[in-house]
Amino acid sequence: MRTIENKLSIWGGVCVFCAGLFFTIPGINGLAIVAAIIFLTLVVARLGFTRAILIALPGTAAILIVSSLTIGYQAGIDLSALFLLMVAAPSLMMGWGVRKFADPTTIVGYGLIPFAVILVLLLGIYAQLMGELPMMTEQVNSQLQVMIDESPALESLIEKSFPPAEGAVDRFIEANERIMIGTLRIFPAIMILGFLAAVLAAFVMAGMIALKWGIIFPRFKPFYLWRAGGMWLMITIVGLIPAIFSSGDTWFYAGVNILIVTGHVYFVVGLSIMESFFRRMYKPTPARIIFYGTFLFLGVFGLANTFLTYTGLIMLVFLIALGLSDSRFNFRKEHLEINE
Repeated sequence: MRTIENKLSIWGGVCVFCAGLFFTIPGINGLAIVAAIIFLTLVVARLGFTRAILIALPGTAAILIVSSLTIGYQAGIDLSALFLLMVAAPSLMMGWGVRKFADPTTIVGYGLIPFAVILVLLLGIYAQLMGELPMMTEQVNSQLQVMIDESPALESLIEKSFPPAEGAVDRFIEANERIMIGTLRIFPAIMILGFLAAVLAAFVMAGMIALKWGIIFPRFKPFYLWRAGGMWLMITIVGLIPAIFSSGDTWFYAGVNILIVTGHVYFVVGLSIMESFFRRMYKPTPARIIFYGTFLFLGVFGLANTFLTYTGLIMLVFLIALGLSDSRFNFRKEHLEINE
């Protein structure tokens, strides 16, 4: 029978190696990185830093070799360094927090430090990219026009989707340009939310595995007791000021990015409050199925119909407002027992 130490070494080694092997494949790389952080954090917590560093080496070698052979030696070195910063560094820092018995919020904060370094580096590239935005959009529009001209089927599809047929291609290109520019302007918020979600998910799942395997590991309160502290309210106010009063695009979208991040935080808190309501019901299962089923349906099909779109937006705003209001009014009448 394998010991916990052997299980951690095997799972950690496999996950880190797969994260390195699939590091440049979109979609798969995100799941592999989260899995690697989960087990590497547990390795640090149970077996120490030396074992974790040794387990991280094969994954680093995998990304170095694969990238060097496919896109060049210099790219291999750069991606290896990024891999260490995205996988090894957060795991080591969170594992260190676990070993010193820090509280869960502090441990997640430790895990976000390497991602903050990545974000700062990306913001430098982002600023340069936004400076070249007009030229970039012109190039994308030109390439899109060439693709449409060379594909009568695509042009016919666009004419059906953007009636009337006259001027449909121009309207399609304009819509595509608006989407691209809008996405780029909120790109910092997307990156922050991605990093935050990855570290938070890794920590929560590591706690679940630690509980099953008998590893000492700090855990958050139950989800129905999650609240956003006063810090998030202050950050929201900081975002509101330029979003409302700024006349320049730079400060306006800086505020919008902040509000997108805090809005997602309050959305999660809103879900937590709803979960606390369900817990007080005599038979909460039907209510949960209806609520989460409706939310899932609107998330998948919300853009298919105007009514569904507005219904989904109203539901989203309601949950965000509920989470924000919870900063001032505690809607949950129950408290965590000492033994929970």
